[in-house]
Amino acid sequence: MLYTNIKDLNILYIEDDEVISHNFVSILTRLGAKVTHVTDYQEAAAKFDLGYNDFDLIITDVRLPSADTGLDFARFVRAFDKEKVIVVTSAYAETDYLLDAIEYDVDKYFIKPFKESLFFEYLDETAKKIKDKRTLGKVDVESKQKNYAADLIELQDGYYYSYTAKCFVKDGEEIPLTSQEITLIELLLENKGKIVDYDKIQNYFKQKNGKTITIDTLRTVTKNIRRKTTHSIMSTLSNIGYKMTPVS
Repeated sequence: MLYTNIKDLNILYIEDDEVISHNFVSILTRLGAKVTHVTDYQEAAAKFDLGYNDFDLIITDVRLPSADTGLDFARFVRAFDKEKVIVVTSAYAETDYLLDAIEYDVDKYFIKPFKESLFFEYLDETAKKIKDKRTLGKVDVESKQKNYAADLIELQDGYYYSYTAKCFVKDGEEIPLTSQEITLIELLLENKGKIVDYDKIQNYFKQKNGKTITIDTLRTVTKNIRRKTTHSIMSTLSNIGYKMTPVS
């Protein structure tokens, strides 16, 4: 079997045994996978937590040099990511380990010694599922973008506003908004490229909602819009007002 699906798979591999790790890293690399090899929990957590979250799959031994085990790392990962594929290898079949593996939603548990062919067959099958899911995701994004195309207003840093859906859109994903956020955004877009002062904003809110909005609440609304998108989504003229400028 050629294991062709493993090519380009991005793997975080945690194993402190030099002989075992050298063997598996060599095979995975020859198959075209990108492998980040670390030897303990701390190194793995640093790689994952520092933004290296584009790993497709994590392979970890149970017993690691520190007190923290590979299953502790699985628990750490699940706090960030419920879908990341986690494969555990172990020379131990203790019930506690197996129960922890179930609790932390480990995808596969290989008990050593195991046949390498079975291990790589599993990786190949899993790699295909990961790639198929990724392809479906891209198709879905493209489909959403086509559906929105008629009324999307392009803004900064790849964000769009949809008048139909009343939400921001980025990469085909909807970013929900509150009624106050929608009211402010649509007012600023009506006056695109122009500063809209506080008085005009407050009067507009009163007309639309039957009550005005305080300056403090308005600042909170703009802060939340930026938090959901990007700081450059709108401009602020201190103590005067705001403007939103669509991309030409």
